[in-house]
Amino acid sequence: MARTKNPTAATLKSWETRRRNQEKAAGIHVRSQDAGGSGVVQGRKDWRPDNVSDNPTGNFTRANMERLERHEDDHRNDPLEQAMVLDGKGNLLFTKTSDEPHFVLFNRSETSKMNGSVLTHNHPSGNPPSADDLMLAVEMGLREIRATGPGSRGREPVLYRVGTTRPWKPEHAPAFVAILDGARAATERRIMKGELTVAQANANWPNELHEVWSVFAEMYAKDGVYYRREEKVGGK
Repeated sequence: MARTKNPTAATLKSWETRRRNQEKAAGIHVRSQDAGGSGVVQGRKDWRPDNVSDNPTGNFTRANMERLERHEDDHRNDPLEQAMVLDGKGNLLFTKTSDEPHFVLFNRSETSKMNGSVLTHNHPSGNPPSADDLMLAVEMGLREIRATGPGSRGREPVLYRVGTTRPWKPEHAPAFVAILDGARAATERRIMKGELTVAQANANWPNELHEVWSVFAEMYAKDGVYYRREEKVGGK
């Protein structure tokens, strides 16, 4: 969701500089906001690496894949977050039900089991994974974190996948936050100029966040990082 508090000019400049530096390092061309459009970058908005298997680790049995997909289908439209954590072979480690619509909390005993695991949970908003999701993945060494949701603005239900084929690096989370801050700052600047209303910005935020993830994943593809957005046609 776009923030409604107007940032200072200095803060906007800092965010824009950080975003440009990250994207320049990755060889990504920034699209001028004055040229119209609300995207973060120009290019492949739906960047999906071809080498990412539907099987999160390559070691899930068919039965375990079916259980994973069934859980996601069953909880995609839930109003509260539901999480399931599986080991590298798809065996169930634990499930967790939240009493909140926007987050699910894990205790120390639960997080101690997460290294190399696959975590799936629903996002009632239908939004892509959050910065907190990535921070959890990096800190706990998740192999993949998945977020399923009901879709937005008439779209089919969605499944988002963020993961890595190699160990996460400490710089991954700060880099994502820098790109995310740049996207927020660009949106806020358009609101301040009267080019976009807060309601329009909020409605378009899933697309903005999707582009942020695409930029981040392409930037760190060399580290094995990947991101995919999959529309579940007919809810399947």
